[in-house]
Amino acid sequence: MKKSIIATTMVLASATAFSASALDMNVIPLEGAAWVEVHNGGNPVQGATVTVDGNSYVTPASGLLFVRISDDEDDRYVFTAQDSSGNKVSKTRLVYKD
Repeated sequence: MKKSIIATTMVLASATAFSASALDMNVIPLEGAAWVEVHNGGNPVQGATVTVDGNSYVTPASGLLFVRISDDEDDRYVFTAQDSSGNKVSKTRLVYKD
């Protein structure tokens, strides 16, 4: 009985740890660019690394970035943000050519 209580407690604790991060990202595509906003629980995330099309950018205190994408064709891009704790979030968006 004691072992099952300990095991249950450990499972619940690890589930809470995995769901503790509310890292999220808004991506607003424009022509040849996008606004990217990284936030956690509604608060801007400073220092998150945003990667798109092989390029990486770091968010300022506002958590908001303007990313220019140089491509001659409309295409879908995967935007990935990672905070300093290693939490990740990805979004795919269509970005139109310049």
